[in-house]
This record gives sequence, C-alpha cells and structure tokens, in this order.
Amino acid sequence: MLRNCTFLYMLALFLFISTPVFSESSTDAVKAVADLRNWSFEQDGIVELNGEWEFYWERLLDPNSLSDSLPKDYIQVPSVWNEGFATYRLIIKFSEEDLTKPKSLYMPSIASAYRLWINGELYHSSGTVGSISGDMRPYNLPTMVPLDNGEEQVEVVLHVSNFAQRKGGIWKPILLGQTKDILKIRDRKLAAEIFLVGALFLMGLYHISLFFIRNSAKSALFFGLFCLSITIRILVSGESLWNQWFPDWPWEWAVKMEYLSLVWGVPLFVYYVFELFPETMANRFRLGTLIWGIGFGLFILMTPARIYTHWMLFIQFCIILNFLYIVYIFILSAIRRKPGSVINLLAITFFFVTVIHDTLYYNLIIGGDDWAPLGLFMFLFAQSLILLRSFSASFDKVESLSEELMILNQTLEAKVQARTKALEQSNAHLELANEELIRLHRSRQNLLSNISHDLRTPLSAIQGYAKAMMDGVIKSDDKQYSSMIYSKTLYMNRIFEDLLDLAKLESGSVKLEEEKVEIQEFIRDLYHKYEFDMVENELYPDFTITGTSFPAHVELDKTRMEQVFSNFIFNAIKYTPKGGSIKVSLDYSEAENNRIRVSVSDNGIGISSEALPYVFDRYYRDRRESMDSISGLGLGLAIAKEIVEYHHGEIGVWSSLHQGSIFYFVLPILDRKEDQHG
Repeated sequence: MLRNCTFLYMLALFLFISTPVFSESSTDAVKAVADLRNWSFEQDGIVELNGEWEFYWERLLDPNSLSDSLPKDYIQVPSVWNEGFATYRLIIKFSEEDLTKPKSLYMPSIASAYRLWINGELYHSSGTVGSISGDMRPYNLPTMVPLDNGEEQVEVVLHVSNFAQRKGGIWKPILLGQTKDILKIRDRKLAAEIFLVGALFLMGLYHISLFFIRNSAKSALFFGLFCLSITIRILVSGESLWNQWFPDWPWEWAVKMEYLSLVWGVPLFVYYVFELFPETMANRFRLGTLIWGIGFGLFILMTPARIYTHWMLFIQFCIILNFLYIVYIFILSAIRRKPGSVINLLAITFFFVTVIHDTLYYNLIIGGDDWAPLGLFMFLFAQSLILLRSFSASFDKVESLSEELMILNQTLEAKVQARTKALEQSNAHLELANEELIRLHRSRQNLLSNISHDLRTPLSAIQGYAKAMMDGVIKSDDKQYSSMIYSKTLYMNRIFEDLLDLAKLESGSVKLEEEKVEIQEFIRDLYHKYEFDMVENELYPDFTITGTSFPAHVELDKTRMEQVFSNFIFNAIKYTPKGGSIKVSLDYSEAENNRIRVSVSDNGIGISSEALPYVFDRYYRDRRESMDSISGLGLGLAIAKEIVEYHHGEIGVWSSLHQGSIFYFVLPILDRKEDQHG
C-alpha cells in the first residue's frame, strides 16, 4: 500500500510541475502579435513564443507577399499536424530598453524541415522545404539564431513541410532571450545530454566487459546492452548530438536508430530482470516481449519513417504494459525479500513515472521537457550499484575462501619466515632506539663539556682571587677584586639562567604575557634604551624605517622580545671593532603579507659560510681564532629562536666573513581591519 501511494504521489508531482502546452500567459501571442514591451529580458529571462500565429495551410508564402489583406487562419503554437506544408508568421514587439541588447532565438527540432525569415531576410534553414514529398528533405537539429539589434518590431516567418513522419509543425516552443541566456540554456542541455551519454556508455561497456570476463554473469550482458541502446536514443533525440557530430548522417537512419533503441531496448531490459528474478517472471511474457521486439524492429528496418512512426502510440502502449508487469515483478520480489528488490522497486517506479510523463509530453498533452533520460539514468545507476554489490559479494566470498585456504596450507617454513621478519623489524627498531640513545649521550657529553668549559674560567678566576686574599697578596677589603669576584658570580648565574630558560622553552612550559603593541614605537624605545651601550663601545648607532610606514600592531611579550633584541644588539657590539656602526631597521615591505621585519646589522667581523648554518644551534660557538677571546655559552641565539617561534615568527641571519652580519626576526602583524576595529 505504501509503495502504491509513493507511485501515485510521484506521478502527481510530475504532472503538477509540468507546464501545459496550451496554457495562456501574459507573453502569449494574440492574433499573431507577441507584445513584449512589458517584458524585460534582463529581469524576466527567456520567453517562449507560444500563442496564436498566422497560419497559411498548404501555402509557402514569401515574407514580401504576406499582407493583412490575405485570408489567414490562426494556429496555436506549439501544436502538430500530419503530412503537408504551411507558412507561419509572428510579429514581435520589444521594449526600448531591450533594443540594444544582443538577442537570439533558440529553434528546436521542427518537423520535418523549415526555412526561417526574420524581417524579410532568410536567416536559417533546416533540411529542404517542399510542397510535395519528392521535393522535401527532412532534417532535425536544434540551433541558435541571433537577431539584429535596434528593431522595435520583428517579423518572423517560417515555412514548414512534413511528408516524412507522423507529426509535423512546430511542436516544441521557440525560445527568445538575450544571447547570453540562450547560450546558457543550450549549453546546459548539451552538457546534460553529454553527461548522460558518457555515463550510460561507460556503464554499458563496463558491464559487457564483466560478462566477457565472467561468462556466467548474463545479467551484466543484458544490462550493458540496454545501457548502450538508451545511449543511442539520447544521441539521436533531444539536442541531436549525433547529427551535430555527424552532420551528413541520413535523417531516415537517425529516426530508425531512435525507434529501434526503444523497441529492442525493451526485450533487453526484460531479459535483465529475468536474470535477476528468474523464478518470478513468466516465460511466456519473456518470449512474447522478445518476439514483439524482433518483429517491430524488422518492421522499422524495412519501412520508411512516414509509415512506422504512425505506430508510435502502439509502441508506447506496449512499453507501458511491459513496465507495469516489471513493476509487478519487483513488488513480488520485495514481498519475498529478494536481495536488491526494494531498491529496484523504488528505481523502476521513479523511471516509470518519467516514462509516463514523456509519453504525455510527446503527445502534447502536457508541456515541460524530457524527463525519461534522467529517470533512466537514476534507474540504471541503481541497477549498476546492485550488480556491483552482487559481484563484490562474490569476490568477497572468493577472497575469504582463498584466505582460509592459505591459512590451512601454511607450512612451518612460512611461519619461520614470518617470525624472522618480525625479529628483523624488532632488531631495526632496537637499532633506531640505540642510535637515538647514542645521539642523546653525545648531546649530554657536549652539554657537560660546554658547561664545564664555560664555568672553568670564572671558577678559576674566583679561586685565584680567593687564594691571593688568603695569602695576603690582595687585601681582603680590596673593592676592585671583590667587584671582579662578584661579576664572575653574575656571569655564572647568567649561564644557569640561560640553561633554565632554554629548558622551559623546549618543554613548552613558558607562558607568554602577550599584549597588543605598536611595533614602531616598541622598537624605537628599545633602540634608545640600548643606544648608550653602542656609543659607550665607540660604535655609531642608527635607526631606519624602510617602506611605507603605518601604525602596525603585533601581539607579543615585551620582556621576551626585548631579550631577543638585546641579544642581537650585544652580539653586534661584541663582534664589531671600535669605530664601526650598528643599524636597527624596521622594514614594512612585507606588510601586504601581514608581516614586518626587524633587523640589527653591523659591519663587524662577520660569520664564515661554514659556521652560518649553525649559529642558532644550541651550544654552538664559532671557534675562529679571531673570536677566541670572546666568551659565552652559545645559548643566546638558540633562546632567541625559541622566543620568536613562540610568537609564530621567523628568525634568520645574513652574513659574510669580514663583511658584517644582519640578524633579523619577522613577526605577524594584526589584520588592518581588525586593527582599526580594535
């Protein structure tokens, strides 16, 4: 009951969303005049040139010979007639705002040949129009026809003839709109059909290939052939992709391909369903469908389109009967809980609704567009998933049995190999761990060596001063030596503090006290704070700003960033001879990337290219002879690097031996909008 309600609901939904062909609207032509002066193509979009057209049955009148005095009839467009020929005429009036905008007509397939005049000029033709069957050559290919701009009124005249099939005339709406909109709708239709053709073609080839790989999978063969038959139908109908790709292809054979894809597609689909549920489908039905398909296929091949197309209603009736029976098969299978039956039922119901819709549409009972290709694609996609799941289950079962067989056939040698491999992996892990321990041991030795080396000098000095005081060489109240002993203890204390700082930074236990700081003001204050130290060491300080200056704010810990800055300054003082210069720079050139650069440069002794990659390493000191007199543990720059990285920044150095050095750090600045609102 629920499934029947779902089917009726979907059918009602499709009937509701389909626009009736003969529905009247404000743009429908009245007495062969389509008044579009109140229609804006920019805002309202594309319009269908439906309504009353002038109609001259069995007369092919040139635009120059048409006049109001001629007797005329009116015909509703779109509509169909059988064999014959006629002239259509329509006057279109435009608003002033649309006169200069490029406009185009979208001409659908008009059965079965036509000529199009616009304002007395022949714009386009499809096939050859004739007043007798021998003079006419049918051809169907939707196309876009551009209109000239600047005309307030446009006359459209069509010569249409049909002696080739069951229906003739303008049976689909002619569209009018801005060229860009017409292009969009044409491209959208082409893209949709190309997608369906590609998807169905690949589905068909894939499942036919499965059959050749596994001959017992007949369901895959019938499903693949059915996909290919529907692919052919989509190619020769709708936007006529086949004619666009092969413009010289005979019209008669294109129509035969369209009808044969339907007639032979039904038995293929029935045999596919039989392979899925062989115990449910009656053999007489399957055999009867096969005979019907072969018989009608031969009839189509041996007769022209003007004969077999008149049997289209009967073909559609037979297709609907087949679908009803297949839906019944799926309902029975769902009741019996066959695998995939529920998905099949939902998919076939959706597809059946689209077939009913298109049957009514092609017989001009309702309007809209082709729904069957979409419904078919959804149905075939569901079938593809069902087949893939079935094959996947088979493959999984084969793989499971193979794995069980491999387990049963395992030998002692295989087990030994597995254990040997495990031992090799364990040995590899142990070697890596051993290498890591060796590296850590060497690092600890280097650390102890560096600490002992740096502590030995101040300890020796303190020991010497104390011994001299004890021996009376130096008076115990000598303030100069007491001050020297005190400075050495301060130096030792700084070493311990550096080690403690580095340990905290490496462990991530440092908590920054960040605040919003205007970077130029902050760096300028630091420069003035350390300017005296540079002057006192007989160096020439300088402060410069590069790039366009603006209030740039950063989030930073003032104390920690001063520690980085002071390290740069004191290193520059330490390695720059007297009379040299030290320059502090603030560079705004990277502000577009929300970055700002602070650098400290000197013209001192510089750093060798061999030492340059290691200046920020922990405990590293350049051992050049010219620097032997310079003390320090080598932790300052390592600490500076950790601090800058804590601020999500970047630290670096440029230097050449005897050419000076430039130490810099880059910090992210706040977004300017955020900065303004902040």
